[in-house]
Amino acid sequence: MAPEYARLAASFKGSHDVRIATVDASQDRDLAHRYDVHAYPTILLFAENGKSAIKYDRVRTAKDMASFIKDKTSATSLKSV
Repeated sequence: MAPEYARLAASFKGSHDVRIATVDASQDRDLAHRYDVHAYPTILLFAENGKSAIKYDRVRTAKDMASFIKDKTSATSLKSV
């Protein structure tokens, strides 16, 4: 999944609306607990300036993840996926 995630991050690089990040929940257990992360990898979209977290449970390709982000936000990717 790492290559797809890297492609997703590259497509939004430079965006002021979207930031793609990773967290090692085995190292940051408090954060994992706060967002009810029990399985890895778990993909969350934080909306409303981080006030809500939406779990992503669809196909894990860069194209599908970008589409999910666009559907849930007003963001557009800067580069095609």
